[in-house]
Amino acid sequence: MLRATGLGKSYRAPSGARVPVLTSVDLTVKGGEFVVISGPSGSGKTTLLNVLGLLEDAEHGEVWYESARVSAFGRNAKSRARARSVGFVFQSFLLLPGLSALDNVLLAARYAGRDAAAARRRAHELLDELGVLHRTGCFPPQLSGAWFPPTSPPTA
Repeated sequence: MLRATGLGKSYRAPSGARVPVLTSVDLTVKGGEFVVISGPSGSGKTTLLNVLGLLEDAEHGEVWYESARVSAFGRNAKSRARARSVGFVFQSFLLLPGLSALDNVLLAARYAGRDAAAARRRAHELLDELGVLHRTGCFPPQLSGAWFPPTSPPTA
């Protein structure tokens, strides 16, 4: 479960003025619930997700994961909580250019400390579901969106 109460955050504008982005946001997400955050550009969606995703701190209010108050977490505890409990779907295509398609898929599992063999099996399943299993060894610049038929069987 995730709970946020009274979240507030502002940023400093180039003029030096403080610009409020979040003002007294309350949110509860129960286990298994699916929640969508929507709104116009500049309404604070990304800031809210960054605070809930433990990437930024709120200036006011509290966030709880399960029964743990996030403001009590240190940097390492936040990283562990992110790896265990938080997932992101990025608005822009985001692959690390120095990693193969398979290694990009495996990255989150590695940070989360998942069993390497199980993570590798699951990564292959996901790549197969997406129809790109034959591209596991390719790097992001080679994954331009064009479909290339396999020239040899995929390697593990």
